[in-house]
Amino acid sequence: MIFKNYFIALLFFGQLTFCCNYATAQLYWSNSSTWTSFGATKPVAGSAVVIPDGIEIILNESPPALASLNIMGKLQFANQDLNLTVGWIMVMGTLEVGTETSPYTSKAVITLNATNPNEEIMGMGTRGIMVMGGQLELHGNPPSAVKTKINNHAISGSSTITLLDAVSWNVNDQIVIAPTDYYGAGNSNAQRSKITTVNSPTSLTLQDGLNAHRWGKLQYLTPTGMSLTYAPPPANLLSGTPTILDERGEVGNLTRNIVVQSVDDALWQNSGFGCHIMVMRMGGMVGRAHLNGVEIRRGGQAGKLGRYPFHWHMLSYQGSNTLPDATGQYIRNSVINQSAHRGIVIHGTNGSEVSNNIVYDVRGHGIFTEDASERRNIINGNLVLKVRKPLNGNALKVHEEDNSSGLWVSNPDNTLTNNTAADCEGFGFWLAFPEQTFGLSAAININPSLQKFGVFNNNHAHSNFDAGIFLDNVEIDIQGNTYPHRYTSTIDGSEPEWPFDNVLTYELADYTTWKNNSSGIWNRSASVRNRRVVSADNTSSFFSGASDNINSGEIERSLVVGVSLNYNMNGVELPDQWNAGQRAAFASYHSTFNIKDNVVVNFVGVEDEPSGAFAVNDYYLIPMDKGTVRNTNNLIINSHPGVRTYPGEAQHVYGVIWDYHNYWGGPEGHDNNYVFDNPFYTYGLIKHIVPPNPEVSGGVIVDGPFYGVYSYNINGIERSYEKIVVTRTDIDGIPVGSWTVEAGQPGDILGNMRHYAAHPSGYYYLDFPTIDNINDFNVLISNMLTSDDYQVMSVEYSGDFKITNLFSSTAYNMSEFGNNLPYPENQQDVHTYTAVTSFQAVVSAAQGEVYWHDRANNKVWFKVRGGLNSGDPDQPETADANLYKEFRVRAYGELDPTPLAINFSTFEVNKESERAAKLVWSFETDQNSVNFDIERMSTGSKFSSIGKIKDRKALIGQNQFFFIDEKPYYGDNYYRIKAIDDNGKAKYTSVKSVNISTKSDVDISIYPNPVSTLLNLKFMSSAAGKTNVLIYNTMGELVKSEAIEVKIGENNSVINLSKLPNGVYTIQMLIEGKMYTEKIIKN
Repeated sequence: MIFKNYFIALLFFGQLTFCCNYATAQLYWSNSSTWTSFGATKPVAGSAVVIPDGIEIILNESPPALASLNIMGKLQFANQDLNLTVGWIMVMGTLEVGTETSPYTSKAVITLNATNPNEEIMGMGTRGIMVMGGQLELHGNPPSAVKTKINNHAISGSSTITLLDAVSWNVNDQIVIAPTDYYGAGNSNAQRSKITTVNSPTSLTLQDGLNAHRWGKLQYLTPTGMSLTYAPPPANLLSGTPTILDERGEVGNLTRNIVVQSVDDALWQNSGFGCHIMVMRMGGMVGRAHLNGVEIRRGGQAGKLGRYPFHWHMLSYQGSNTLPDATGQYIRNSVINQSAHRGIVIHGTNGSEVSNNIVYDVRGHGIFTEDASERRNIINGNLVLKVRKPLNGNALKVHEEDNSSGLWVSNPDNTLTNNTAADCEGFGFWLAFPEQTFGLSAAININPSLQKFGVFNNNHAHSNFDAGIFLDNVEIDIQGNTYPHRYTSTIDGSEPEWPFDNVLTYELADYTTWKNNSSGIWNRSASVRNRRVVSADNTSSFFSGASDNINSGEIERSLVVGVSLNYNMNGVELPDQWNAGQRAAFASYHSTFNIKDNVVVNFVGVEDEPSGAFAVNDYYLIPMDKGTVRNTNNLIINSHPGVRTYPGEAQHVYGVIWDYHNYWGGPEGHDNNYVFDNPFYTYGLIKHIVPPNPEVSGGVIVDGPFYGVYSYNINGIERSYEKIVVTRTDIDGIPVGSWTVEAGQPGDILGNMRHYAAHPSGYYYLDFPTIDNINDFNVLISNMLTSDDYQVMSVEYSGDFKITNLFSSTAYNMSEFGNNLPYPENQQDVHTYTAVTSFQAVVSAAQGEVYWHDRANNKVWFKVRGGLNSGDPDQPETADANLYKEFRVRAYGELDPTPLAINFSTFEVNKESERAAKLVWSFETDQNSVNFDIERMSTGSKFSSIGKIKDRKALIGQNQFFFIDEKPYYGDNYYRIKAIDDNGKAKYTSVKSVNISTKSDVDISIYPNPVSTLLNLKFMSSAAGKTNVLIYNTMGELVKSEAIEVKIGENNSVINLSKLPNGVYTIQMLIEGKMYTEKIIKN
């Protein structure tokens, strides 16, 4: 019978027992007697059709358009050309178009055309094939090769392409051609066209000319670079190292003889209301789907949850219970040909197979695992092309709004092999393993970020807007917000703890990633092995990642090509987007990846840009990085080893890099370290330039060792974000270099990186400008490996306190033991320092481990001796525990109430003339001699000494001294007097100011002098205009000329001298008709 009302149909269903016992007699749709045999009439246009349980009907004609079709029994398509148009299909029995052993060879088209987007059929929506406990069997006759590659170059506008494989494709077949350039380069994106002529099994003529040039040749590694002609590769490569770069574009056939499609109506065109296939359970009945050789055309329903072109829905979970896997269910050799909402979705289902499909032109993720509960699925050989973000706010997840990707896989326990993702607006592969499951699977008690990894092998990502492969930024809520999180593969799904016996090593192997607009791969995970990889023509850092210091990752036996012969084919040398930086092969976040046995080709160095073989701006975690010792046997061809760049953010730094393997070309047999060309690092050392083009290197090689100073605990509080200023001096206390790290804030990128590297030939003062009254400090020291390592340094320390104890120890956080103990208990390597009476005594102490509290200047000098930490014999020699052998130094004290022996009574500052200031102060003392330091600052600067009075005889009682400042700043000058008594304690006057606003002749302040990089010019002018700053070398040659604007009043200008060689120069400026000349020293 025919039900005109769906609700009547539901009543009818309620009287039936669902089973698979079909009638033995064949019943044909075309025969009226078929319908009367179970009390119905033959369907007509608009009918709501029900095939009851136990009834099997063979569709042998194309019926008129139906309102709906409920299959409780079985509907089988006869092997003839058929069209079935219907609003929706509910399958509680079986819908069969061909079988696995007898595929359908004719043309079957199922068109779904329901007109009410808000209609809900048993919670499964409408305009779909909704398999509720039933069975869907769609077995077509796909081409013997569903995809291949082009095998020769094809220029833009050409309509003929050459294929790699012989195919049996036909005229009028739709095909899609992948891009072979950057995402959007020129008009380079995946292009759909029709075959008009089959010239041969490997040559096709298309209806449309190509929208962009397609690369179609292999490139071969040779000892001198890449070549289109085979030549023997470099000698001594390890077995399995790739030597061929394949950037030929994929070509896929979109035509299938079974089509499930949405009608091409206004709802589709304007609202993205397409068709969908949904497979789910009903009670104890498990929906089953077997699709092979099916085209789903105009699929997905924009913005509607669960309405995707093809979708397994919660077959393996119910609440907190795990049900059997969907083993044996599959979608193979099929096509998603345009979708408004994702492509193929696996939701709460384990054990399914998604193989050899083409997903083309979709909004949202192409292949998608929905809740992070999905496990043991096989995703193999799929080609995903042209993925874009949803339109008009239709994204159901935040991560799809801007990063819709080829494959989103949220549980590691799956098999991904032989897949390709290209032309995606987000990433090619987004592997995002969260700490919990979401949605309908939220009650499942698993932590995907700790589950055992499955398989990731021979996958390919190219021509994507973002990174080719991205393993990070996992979901943190049901809305789809993401946050960085490290993945660790474990044997039992539990948190790793020392000694990490449950951590497993996993592999990402034999993948290729090329022509992505950002990096090739970003990987934040522990103990991962990247093996036999080909990465080429990406941007920024091709390999980026953050592994674990103990469970480190590896990148090995890979071919990494910065710029291949496939260059600028569509007018784009480098994409113009924020995350497309200059090319660097490797960036490994403080050497948490061991980079070995790779071949690096064609990475040029670009000045002031992280570029070359190693992105050395990535070593910001600690003051000096020695993990590069693990980067062994890398062959670098036509490449800069790595350009040094200052950080873009002033609140963190990049330290010293140990060049154990001489990648940067230091002298053999030396302790080579790659440092900034800055006197803070290089003063007094021989500098070696970095080939092949030292002018862009940004750094030099100097002899080490260097010691790290970082991880500060001040007055019992961790100070991860405080500003630090470090001054390096010579033995006479004259500053020769400085190192400043500005204050950071929680949430700032790298905002808590605070450190510096010290050389034993230097003397260093660590100042915390934003912290007053320091009376307890605790700092971490690294790389002082033996008792022969010494370093003289000082830390700000209040003169109002007397140091009780200063010591070094291997205890990580010594402040936790309090101040009542001289040093931590149960620590064998504890060394208590001895107090001495002068800086020189600190320097001269042959065995170190002494300190001098310079109370007058609020600092404590001490000489650190290394060798406290013996390392970890259970770890390799190159493990961080043995490379750095860290320990800490702590000083704490108590308030010393002893009054100062000098007391100021008056302090005045006045103009002595129009260009001089006079300071007069009175004081009382009970000492025979006194010492004063006269300090000055201008607006926005810090106090600095401009004069000293040493060992001046004084009267017991009242005294008055004066000082003339003959070269004050123009504008406001601020002064104070610092008194130093016999005990080294200091006291300051209040601050007084005077304004100097006129002058009688040219007077310009130039500082610092000596200068390393930036020279400051400060002067007054009564007229506006321009002047030239002229700099001459000792031969009288003009080496730099720079025009500066002059305004009325105070002027402040900065001249960059970084490109001038060290030496003596003369600077000249013409101000108000008068020439100013002064010598400067550049070092």
